[in-house]
Amino acid sequence: MKKTDEVSLRVQIVTALYDSFLSYSTARSLLESMMKLDFKIGDRRTAFMQLCFSYLAAWPVVPMILILWLKPFSLAPDLNAWLGADHPLVLFLLNGQISAMLTIFLSMFVIQWVLRKEYVLIFLIFYLQSRSEIHIHLSVSALLAVYFSRLCYLWWLSVDVAGQARQLWKSASIIQMCAWLLVAGCALTSLDHIQKNFLWVEAEIWSGRYGFLALLLLGYHVLNHSLLSLWGHFAYVKKTDPSDLPSYYSTSTWILRFNMSHHLQSLLRRKVSEQIALHQDHQEKLRELPDHLRQSHLQSVIGRELSWLKEASLRLTKI
Repeated sequence: MKKTDEVSLRVQIVTALYDSFLSYSTARSLLESMMKLDFKIGDRRTAFMQLCFSYLAAWPVVPMILILWLKPFSLAPDLNAWLGADHPLVLFLLNGQISAMLTIFLSMFVIQWVLRKEYVLIFLIFYLQSRSEIHIHLSVSALLAVYFSRLCYLWWLSVDVAGQARQLWKSASIIQMCAWLLVAGCALTSLDHIQKNFLWVEAEIWSGRYGFLALLLLGYHVLNHSLLSLWGHFAYVKKTDPSDLPSYYSTSTWILRFNMSHHLQSLLRRKVSEQIALHQDHQEKLRELPDHLRQSHLQSVIGRELSWLKEASLRLTKI
């Protein structure tokens, strides 16, 4: 590799890391990087790297976990004081049976799907666990439910996209789903083993229940980051058929579905206005050609992309 190539690669990695960290959310980084790829904004490799580095965007959970470990709310009244020791909610949260685990899993899945307030729910789970107001089985189930709900919601977004974007998004979603299944299986197996053999050591942070929950969260993000980075390396260098005519801009349907950064909004507005004018010009030139020289497939692709670009322009005006 030439020195200029090394410098360029270094700049691309730093830019991808910078964009990922400033997303402050894994879901937001995943969506924005996919839109950059689909709208051909910036360097393709940089956008690909951001897609693979998206789990680093969840860094705010690390200081949150450390702060709650210090128990800054230890003097605040607990649920027993608010509701009473015999209240159904208090008893439910201390019930580690399978029925309770399934109930809280479904409840957290629906809440995350509807509200999409991942950090708020994670804070609540770790807050209750730090005060021993929730059974560890329920904490694990709730945390897994939050991430599973996010995965399902992101997978569902692939219905509205087409072409290469759809293939990449589905592949990335499958990688994340495999990571979730692996982490969930290991977590539940380990939890069962620890409980049966009374191996909890609450005096040590990583051997207690709170430490187990923190390691579960960190392990989930590390595994996803590793698998996505490995997949991204091969997906980026994969050769495409030169005769293939891909469709772009279908992720315009994602606009308004998440809290997009102002920087990406300005980049999209500029790109959309440029491409609408360019596509309209291409359409006019194709219409001027004789019938035997027109390429119907090219016309359909340009028409489809133009409709997506107009949809993007309309949605951007509503932000």
